Amino acid sequence: MRSIDVTRLRPAPERTRRPAPVLVATDTAPDVVSLVEDPAGNLLVVESPRLAEPPGRLVRRDREHRTVATLEGPRGHAALSPDGRRLLATGPLWHAEHASCVLVDLDAWSIQRTLPLRPPFLWLDDARFVAQTPAWRVELRGGRLVRLDERHVDPAFAAAARELLGPSPALVVVDLEQTTVRPLLPSLPYDPETCAVLSPERDLVYSATHYSRISAVRLSDGALLWQRPPVPSVTDGTTSALALDPSAPRLLAVGRGPHDLLELDARDGAELSRDDVGARLRQAGLRESKALRAIATRADGLVVLGTDQGFLVERWPDGRWETYKAAGRAIESLAFTRGGAELVIGGAERNLRVLKFD
Repeated sequence: MRSIDVTRLRPAPERTRRPAPVLVATDTAPDVVSLVEDPAGNLLVVESPRLAEPPGRLVRRDREHRTVATLEGPRGHAALSPDGRRLLATGPLWHAEHASCVLVDLDAWSIQRTLPLRPPFLWLDDARFVAQTPAWRVELRGGRLVRLDERHVDPAFAAAARELLGPSPALVVVDLEQTTVRPLLPSLPYDPETCAVLSPERDLVYSATHYSRISAVRLSDGALLWQRPPVPSVTDGTTSALALDPSAPRLLAVGRGPHDLLELDARDGAELSRDDVGARLRQAGLRESKALRAIATRADGLVVLGTDQGFLVERWPDGRWETYKAAGRAIESLAFTRGGAELVIGGAERNLRVLKFD
């Protein structure tokens, strides 16, 4: 069996060996941006080309990672309904930006509707989900960005479901049965929400923006429980993904900046720790990461981070930090499957990889 060098980042650099990630698919399009396991154990993979014109596609792979179905259209962040029958995913672009979502009927394997909503997406139950309404359009006039009184959305999609737009850009709760929206959190101009996670009790939404404004909102009444202000500049830190540490009430934010891993108390937003994972890689003699793109957590407290250089960084519950080269290019998406026995790795290359844990 092939093995791979593993570097211990903490407490001291040392090398061990472990099984290498197994290449399981060679027919995927570049840029795997979302990985979701359905109740039957199938893997739902969203593949999105970086160019605006080619459509993305949704691929269903069985437990042996064989392609069993493909669907053209989905091209971004995806979320599976609790009953496993419907999938929300970013849909067609508008002026090269995410400005719509598709609702996929997984039983019929078809796009049911295209809605004027953008990510992040979180299902609350089989009929309600959290999404973000489109931002205001802007124009460059006299060297300055000017906000227009138009929303950044395809007019055809807006006309078909205008009741979902809401009066202004915001994170909202959408009721598919009632076809209504309820505002949760206003979107800041030029700094919309980029990622979100739901609390284990399914009563709170934690969200973050590109400029690292991180918020906790109560779903029942929309009360803002706590919020970290945005940073003045993206060089001070951006947030690309959020996760909850299942072993403690801690919120983990990853991205780019002088601290690419931020750990917060999920109850009040207090900062517990910050870490520069890129610097740890450099100090261990490895190629330094400029950004963390993906994060996944396991029920026992294992935290796995994916970097823009193809490294996988593991933070184990006993305090170990280990890293190794797990992909040829940037890791964009991670998902534990089979109850945590496997980790699927996707990103900016023409394959998927699976890491099997003992």
